[in-house]
Amino acid sequence: LKFYHLFGACKGAHNAYLLLDVKHMQLDTLGYLHLFPLISNGDYTTASEVITTTMKFFTNNFKESADHITFAYKYEALTKIPEFIWVREKLNNSTHYMKVRFERMLLDIFFASSHANTLQLIKDFEISPLDKIQWNILQDNRDFSVLWDIDPKPRVFERECIKQTYNHDIILLRLRCLLLHLIAGCIYAGLGEPNNSEGEIDGYEFKGNLYNYNFSRSILKKLMADLEENLEPLKNNVPSSFSKKYIA
Repeated sequence: LKFYHLFGACKGAHNAYLLLDVKHMQLDTLGYLHLFPLISNGDYTTASEVITTTMKFFTNNFKESADHITFAYKYEALTKIPEFIWVREKLNNSTHYMKVRFERMLLDIFFASSHANTLQLIKDFEISPLDKIQWNILQDNRDFSVLWDIDPKPRVFERECIKQTYNHDIILLRLRCLLLHLIAGCIYAGLGEPNNSEGEIDGYEFKGNLYNYNFSRSILKKLMADLEENLEPLKNNVPSSFSKKYIA
C-alpha cells in the first residue's frame, strides 16, 4: 500500500486497501495509511469514497455506544460500562476523525457545481468561523504494529518519529480547519453589507450579526493571522514523503 502511494499509483493503492478489508476500528487506526496519501496525490473521487465509509463508522459508533451502555446497565453488566465509555471517547476524540470530518466538508465544497450549491453546503454544514476544536483532548489512535521495517535498528522509526509525525498531523488539521473557516468567512462577508455598526470581538467570539460585513472582515483578519502563525513551523521543517522517517 505504501509502495503504491510513494509512486502516486492511487488505483493500485486502493486495490491493495480493498484487499486488506479494513473495517470497524481499523478505519480509525489504519486509515492514515491510505486516505491522506490519496488526497495528496489528487485522487479526490476515491478519497471521497473512503471518507464516506469512515464517517459512517464514526457516526454509527456514537449511536451504538449509547445502546451498549444501556444494555450493560439493563443486564447489570456494570463492569463493562467504563470500557464502553472509554471506547466511545477514544473514537470521538480521535485526531483521524477530526481530519476526516474537515476533509469531508472541504471535498463537498470542492465538488460543488455552482456558487449556489456552495452557499447551500455552508448552510447545511453550519460552518462558522467561531467553531473551536478542543485540541488538548485529541488522541493519536494510529496503529503502527502493522508496519514492518527491514532497516537496521538505528534507522527504524522510534517514538520520537511517531511524535513528530503526529505533530505534523496536528498542524495539518489546524491548517485545514482554518482553510474551511476562511471559506465560510468569505461567504459570510459576501452575504453582508458594509455598515458602521460596532461589536465586541475577542478571538473568534463576538457579539453581533454573523452576516455583518465589518464583523466578518475582522474575523477573516484573525483567521489569516492564525494561518500565517501555523505555517511558520513548516517553513524550515517541511514533511517529506521520501524521508527515512516517513510513515504515511
